[in-house]
Amino acid sequence: MSAWQCCGRTCSRRTSTAKPLNGPRRAYVQRRDNHKYLIVLSDGAPVDDSTLYENGDAYLERHLLSVIHEIAQAGDIQLAAIGIGHAVECYYSRSIAVAAPEELEGAILRLIEQLLCSQPPT
Repeated sequence: MSAWQCCGRTCSRRTSTAKPLNGPRRAYVQRRDNHKYLIVLSDGAPVDDSTLYENGDAYLERHLLSVIHEIAQAGDIQLAAIGIGHAVECYYSRSIAVAAPEELEGAILRLIEQLLCSQPPT
């Protein structure tokens, strides 16, 4: 199996990102809050060897992009992401990358500020 690439970098082999997005998404849809925000913390591209073996190299990436698109189209949840050790802007239109977990505190605060002070991306 070939190495998995995300944003020009080789990524780990055990990250399934779209499935974990669906749980909070379903919970958020039921809430009546005026503003809903979902911040994803990710260590790379969506990759799982067994899923890729059964469904092909692009399956998880297509699934992630599909879920992100559905959330964006619904418009009731503002989605953002922080990539830890990997850039994730190729998946999330609003994102920040950090080199190490120690940088998360500042990155989360910056991302929350961006979410609260701006309009949703189009």
